[in-house]
Amino acid sequence: MWIDALRRAVSDWTAQAEGLRSARAVLLDVEDGVGGLGHRVGSAARAFVSAWIDALTGRRSDALAHAETVEVSADAYAEVDAEQEAALLALLPVGDWSLRPGPS
Repeated sequence: MWIDALRRAVSDWTAQAEGLRSARAVLLDVEDGVGGLGHRVGSAARAFVSAWIDALTGRRSDALAHAETVEVSADAYAEVDAEQEAALLALLPVGDWSLRPGPS
């Protein structure tokens, strides 16, 4: 498994979550100001902004869950890879134990 790619995916999902958090914070500030728009417009604006806040909250939760899932998978793959490397190394002659995977 490409553990480095998985680690980059964790960073990407975490960055997405941070971007969504920032966008949500902006909308929370906007939501505070819609009262000045009057009852008729303010109610519609509040409903609109509130729907977007809820959507961003959900998407941020999804992004954080994806980051955690990928991170757990990367850790598991790294452990399995290390175990498999040790098992294969045990099958090599002692003189080859210092070799590392890679092109020949």
